[in-house]
Amino acid sequence: MEKKTRISTYLAGAMEAADHLGEGWRNNITPTLEELGFEVLDPCKLEADKLKNYRPNSKLLPFEHWRTGEIVVPIYWHHMKNAPIGSRQRGRFCTYMNVIKKFDLDIVYDRCDMVIVYWDECAARGAGTHRELDAAFEASKPVYAVCECDLPAWLAPCITAEFKNFKDLSVFLKEEFGD
Repeated sequence: MEKKTRISTYLAGAMEAADHLGEGWRNNITPTLEELGFEVLDPCKLEADKLKNYRPNSKLLPFEHWRTGEIVVPIYWHHMKNAPIGSRQRGRFCTYMNVIKKFDLDIVYDRCDMVIVYWDECAARGAGTHRELDAAFEASKPVYAVCECDLPAWLAPCITAEFKNFKDLSVFLKEEFGD
């Protein structure tokens, strides 16, 4: 009998609008996935390792929001999205985000076997999770979703199975992929 190859799963979900960049739910589901023998592709961890050389070397400096004029004191790099258009800060931010986008989408297209997504109000407000689910659909990768709110009509066909909570997802994964 052939040895089962390790299944890799990408953990898609909000980062920009989520508390602590969405690490909480990813840290909670990872032990279950590892117990089942999955390779876990967590963008919170992978981006930190892969992209540390792309982070600008200077501190995050306050700036004037390009549209509202209010002073923004950034905490995370994604807060730099509202730096004045044409400014050095905005240019560096766009370079950094382009690296992140390509990195994450390459994982979905080329490295993972399936995607687990946590769809909540934070994911609904962002753009990255939308794009990752489209990429999974385009690459014919199964997507298992824990949904706290409704998916947009455009994304609903991307979902292979939908769950009300992580407990239900874990039960499914154990039945489907456990020994």
